[in-house]
Amino acid sequence: MEEAKNAWKSDSYNSSSSVRVAPAEMVKTNQKDKTSLLLGYYEVVDRERLENDVNNVGVMAALLGGFALNSLDEKLGTFIYILAVIAVHACTCACLAAALIYRVVNKLHDNDVVPWVRRHKIILSVPLGKFVMGAMAYLLIVIVRSWYAMEGNVWARYLTLAIGVMSMSMSIITYLLLSCDTPIFPPKED
Repeated sequence: MEEAKNAWKSDSYNSSSSVRVAPAEMVKTNQKDKTSLLLGYYEVVDRERLENDVNNVGVMAALLGGFALNSLDEKLGTFIYILAVIAVHACTCACLAAALIYRVVNKLHDNDVVPWVRRHKIILSVPLGKFVMGAMAYLLIVIVRSWYAMEGNVWARYLTLAIGVMSMSMSIITYLLLSCDTPIFPPKED
C-alpha cells in the first residue's frame, strides 16, 4: 500500500492515461479526484462514463436475449432449452439492472455520482455479470445446435465445434486480458 502511494506521488509516474486511479485511502482524501474502486480496480468515474457503460451493457444484453429467445423451443431438446432459459433470464436481468442503475444515476447530482458508486460496487457489477453469463449460455447454445444440425456430416460437425469453442475461448481470454490491464493509479494532478 505504501509503495502505491509513493509511486503515485513520484515524478516517474506515467500520467499519459486518464483512467489511472489511487488506493481507497487516497481517493477519500482528494475530493477533486473522481475515482472509485470497482471490481478490484480503480477507475475514473463521472456521470457520462457510468451512464454510457450501463447503457451499452443493457442494449447488448437485450440484443443477445432476443437471439436466445429463438432457441426457447422444447423441440430442440432439454439441454438447449435450459441454456436458452438461462441466457434469456440472465440477459433480461442485465437489461433491467442496467435500466434501473441508469435511472438512479441520471437523478444524482454530479457531486454525488462518485460517492454513490463507492457505496454500490456490487450492484454495479450485476449488469455485466449477468450479460456475460447470458452470452456464454448463448454461445453454448450455438455450439450444441450446430453439433446436432451437422449429425450426418462428421467434418462439418467438428469444424463447427472447433469454431464454437474458439469463440467461447476468445471471449473468455479477451475478458481476462482486459481485466488484467486496468490501471491502478489515479491521474496525476498538474
